Amino acid sequence: MCGIVARVGGGGDLAPLLERALAALAHRGPDHQGVWLDPQAGVALGHRRLSIVDLSAAGNQPMVNEDGRLHLVGNGEIYNAPALREELRGLGHVFSSGSDNEVILHAYEAWGRDALTRLEGMFAFALWDGERRILLATRDRMGMKPLFFAPTPDGGLALASEAESLRRLLPTPPSPEPVALAQVMTMGYIPAPGSIWRGVAKLLPGQWLQWRAGEGVATGTWWEPPREVDPGVFLSVEAWGELFEGVVGEHLLADVPLGLFLSAGLDSTAVALALNRLGRRVESLTIAFPGSARDESVVALASAAHLGHRGRAIPLEGDAVDDLLAAVTAAADEPYGYTALATMYAVSREAARGFKVVLAGDGGDELFGGYDWYRELDRPLGGRSCGWRRRLRPLLRWGAPAALVRLAVNGFAQTSVLHRHAWRIFPRFLPEEAEHLLAPMGLRSFDDETLLAPLSRHFEPRLPLLRALQRVDLMTYCGDLALAKVDRASMAHALEVRVPFLDRRLVEQALSLPLTGGGEDGSKPMLRAYLRGRVPEAVLARPKQGFSLRVGSGLDEVAALGRIARGGWVCGGYWARDWRRLVAPGMPFRSARIAVLLMMTLWWDAHRLPG
Repeated sequence: MCGIVARVGGGGDLAPLLERALAALAHRGPDHQGVWLDPQAGVALGHRRLSIVDLSAAGNQPMVNEDGRLHLVGNGEIYNAPALREELRGLGHVFSSGSDNEVILHAYEAWGRDALTRLEGMFAFALWDGERRILLATRDRMGMKPLFFAPTPDGGLALASEAESLRRLLPTPPSPEPVALAQVMTMGYIPAPGSIWRGVAKLLPGQWLQWRAGEGVATGTWWEPPREVDPGVFLSVEAWGELFEGVVGEHLLADVPLGLFLSAGLDSTAVALALNRLGRRVESLTIAFPGSARDESVVALASAAHLGHRGRAIPLEGDAVDDLLAAVTAAADEPYGYTALATMYAVSREAARGFKVVLAGDGGDELFGGYDWYRELDRPLGGRSCGWRRRLRPLLRWGAPAALVRLAVNGFAQTSVLHRHAWRIFPRFLPEEAEHLLAPMGLRSFDDETLLAPLSRHFEPRLPLLRALQRVDLMTYCGDLALAKVDRASMAHALEVRVPFLDRRLVEQALSLPLTGGGEDGSKPMLRAYLRGRVPEAVLARPKQGFSLRVGSGLDEVAALGRIARGGWVCGGYWARDWRRLVAPGMPFRSARIAVLLMMTLWWDAHRLPG
């Protein structure tokens, strides 16, 4: 895991720009910094390395092929690198290191851009082809590794692993994008291709980008989730377990010790079981909430002991929460509305004291429909069963009837289905409220269409509704929030987190099968069958909680509102003066709404934006 930057096109001295951009990525790669410059071609590549595979200097980047034609900077891991290396050796390629990134260079030599489909792993890289005078960049299938890009005024292009680093590659630092801020309020994150900065974009998962002088940027898709359900790919529990354990085994590729993030849930316990069956014993880390009903450390530690792992609990108590929120918002290159970043930040900070790599169970809920919102899809939005009328009545009082009529009445239209889905995932603010709050920043129109455009591109109406929405989640929520949370919170401590559930083979197999409802109590039948009889029964019986920190329920609302009022948004006049109306007593999800505005305020102030 590393940090990368690239700048192509234009003139002038690119070295100072590169140094500033790499300084913003020092936390991602403390082991080595490397740069490669070709002033004549106007190309600059930079890399911050976290050494995990081939710890020698031969694994440093930027990496060059034998004839000097290709230069590469890469971030992530290629899990099938050993197999590809042997195949390429059979074709006559000679390797000078054990680095998986050198495999990318030779794969491109052999197969060109088609090499992307042969890579299994999490990655983002930029490759300069000096013979063809093109820059090729890409991002892995699920968006596990980030990549931001922006055209430059001189016709060039800038790329970086994080948005803050990219800002430093641009001649004029961009300003915040109001639409992106509205997305944080209404969705909790900024879906690709958008970003927090005007003129800056995220490369989509499974997408390639190509730049050539005089031609600008071209993009294309090299992978997307299956669009059809194919019951013919059904696997028995034994066959699925064999596939899963093979994937976990590939994720052990490292020349440093590995750990495990373990909760009491099915997903991380399945990873722990696979490690056991592969003969690997590791140290597991679990967040503990002493005295709280949400504390699951006892069950997690019991699972670790049962499977032969060395379990360790990390206590997280009230006083630590405020400090964590401030730290994680400072580490995040974009604002998020989810306080779960704090949990990942805390456990990553502890893990980084002994490890460079950990495995985690992230992705299991997206793969098997384990979130509660899938179970709620068949419930009427205004129905008594989920209390929507009671919850939404205050919003009607505050003047958002049009949106609610669309949500409650037009239940079969695609836009309404997606809006209902987004509201169930993150029930905080409606588009009209975000538009009102951010009007002083110049936000003039933020409606359903604007809100849902990034989701609509992935909605496949031919699929059953549950499967269609799961597909949307995998290509938006999963990469742009769940995996972004993992990447930013862990890499703030130079820790690589690997997520076997989102391996391409497991994803394609799962998405080809009918989805049978959601919710932990009856979902994930394949996973439950794999675990049953092999792990403590308490894991299978425990209701779903998630590996997260619920700040809203214990939030000191008075203190939080005071902090928001003193922050740069309010003091700088960037929010509507009547912002308190949106968090008035009686509003639904009031504590959660306050938490979102607090997270946005802490992020704004941590990044020293005007105010």
